[in-house]
Amino acid sequence: MASSPPTAAPAVASPTIEAAINNCLQHFEFSDAVNLAELYYTQTKNDVACFLLTKSLHLSGFTTYATDVIRKHGPKTPDLRYLLGKLAFEAKEYPEVEKLFVSKIKPPFRGTPPEIHPDLKGTDHEPFVYSILASVYKESNREGFSSRSYQRSIVALPLLLSNLKKYAEYGAPNIDSAMKGIDARCDARTRGSSRANSSDSSERLPEHRYMTRQRARHSQSSRVPSPREKEKAINALFSEDRAKPLSPRRSHGSPLSAINTSTPTINSNPIITLFGGDDRHVAAEPMDVENHGPGKPLLADVDENQQSRGDEVYEEMQHYMHQMCHIMTHLTTFKIEEATAAFESMSEAWKKLPLSMEYLGRILCEKIEYKQAAVVFDELHARYPYHIDGMDYFSTALWQLRLGTSLSILARELTDQARHRAETWIVAGNLYSLEKQSATSIECFDRATRLYPINGYAQCLLGTELFEIGHLDRAERVFGEALIHAPHEYRPHVGLGLIEQKRARMSKAVEHLKNATRRNPLNVVLQCQLAVMYQSLRRSDGETRPVETAIEILSHAIKLNPQNQTTRFHYAKALYECKRYNEAKIELEALKHRIPTETYINKLLSRCYRKLGDKQNAKTNDVLSIREEDTVGDQPFEEEDIDVDVPAITQNQQQQQHPPQAPPLPPQQPQ
Repeated sequence: MASSPPTAAPAVASPTIEAAINNCLQHFEFSDAVNLAELYYTQTKNDVACFLLTKSLHLSGFTTYATDVIRKHGPKTPDLRYLLGKLAFEAKEYPEVEKLFVSKIKPPFRGTPPEIHPDLKGTDHEPFVYSILASVYKESNREGFSSRSYQRSIVALPLLLSNLKKYAEYGAPNIDSAMKGIDARCDARTRGSSRANSSDSSERLPEHRYMTRQRARHSQSSRVPSPREKEKAINALFSEDRAKPLSPRRSHGSPLSAINTSTPTINSNPIITLFGGDDRHVAAEPMDVENHGPGKPLLADVDENQQSRGDEVYEEMQHYMHQMCHIMTHLTTFKIEEATAAFESMSEAWKKLPLSMEYLGRILCEKIEYKQAAVVFDELHARYPYHIDGMDYFSTALWQLRLGTSLSILARELTDQARHRAETWIVAGNLYSLEKQSATSIECFDRATRLYPINGYAQCLLGTELFEIGHLDRAERVFGEALIHAPHEYRPHVGLGLIEQKRARMSKAVEHLKNATRRNPLNVVLQCQLAVMYQSLRRSDGETRPVETAIEILSHAIKLNPQNQTTRFHYAKALYECKRYNEAKIELEALKHRIPTETYINKLLSRCYRKLGDKQNAKTNDVLSIREEDTVGDQPFEEEDIDVDVPAITQNQQQQQHPPQAPPLPPQQPQ
């Protein structure tokens, strides 16, 4: 009689093998981790082995194989579900991400995003799940859902800097509540309902997660001890010196009395009970002076001091993140003075951190103080060469200063060490733009938008370069996408206004520039550009009222920055067009005193004197303008349509006499 084959015994998990795999991953030995995990998963086929195998494959770069393994096994645990969703997000399979992360239960309030999957709710994956879902919602133009998901992620973990940055792009509503762990709803209809006044209208983070010292004081539940604390307490409890008989002089209990409760019962956990309750029911015992020296701190005191210090560090870091989020929000809404004040209120130690230096440079760029911004960014790059964020604005400052050599060096360094970052290709695009190599510049900006599709700044630069070579339709599409991804940005409106001006549709151009100035009302260059649009509107329809509006705008711009010579010249030109020749003459004489060698100032001043009947001064200024033309060359502006210096997204047409040679464009990377 043939014997039946022996049945395989059920596989049992091996903590030793799991620890070995994690140890390999911790020491970056990914190939060893993959080999061990494959063997372990073949033997056990359990969830932990599947997670270790897919994690090892993912860290080794085999994301496709990791995805296949999880799909065959099934996302049965929160770890596997999150990892599969993360892999799907990296592969841009956004419907699959929502299928894995989003609950099928309808949201309780209309217009709010659905809740996350129950398996992920309340786990350490929660803030990261909300962050991924926010990016997915933004890709599909669901801006409200995206903003709400970023807020929920910050509520769960307020230390994720990337979420703070992206949430600031939406104006960061309720950021103060979110940083405190309170989920205040953004929907006005929800706030107005009776349910908004109940506990359902806001969700507070569970007290045992990410607990600070302030939360611990007001928490009704006891703190959950860490495994290390449990081990220390048990070792101290069963050590030899604790086994000695107590002296009758002990009066305050053992050194563990602060964390030791009454005698554990049979049904209670003997480890957890060491850390719960208080010592009110512990019998008073005399102090053993021989066994407890006065200079030796109690175990409970040491643990409490360490925990207190740890909470202080956490609160300081959270406070720094809170300050930086306010600076980000002010910058996003272009409240530059508020951003400057928030930065000045920081401590000197915080100001030297890379994130602080990055945003200081951005503040200076928005103030059009490019020299100071370049100094700050240069120090940032020298101290923290791995900090790539902000290098795109650094390249803009160098572009505005016409520092081609420095821009070329920066582009070469970044293409060598960070080719996968969008900022690198923005730097390269600005370099080629400075050298008037528009085709190569467009290729670099386009690559930046493909590496980071929701980068509104890169799209603005791409649209501007397309505008410069006359591709108006494509530039218009790019600026429209930039408005979707960066709704608070003013630069797309400037680009659309320039396109409409090029098409001679001045009314639409003025509307776009007005939208830009509403978003950034303190930008003098924008004010000047809007005034030029109004002057062009007057020349197109023959009315004088737009010029009077231009004078009001320029007068306001001069109050914002009295030292801006371009604004003062356009102010004088608008006065001349309104036949206010004497006021125009006074303004031009002041400009001539500051800039004595500018041809266009002398030409317009000559016209003013001629209109006022002063032929002698008119002739003198004519001679000066001719002499300056022979010395300097062509004047930088047209006589009847003098351009202005434009912000970072528009291109000034001046060229350097000896531009540096650009590095060769690296080959296209596979996407």
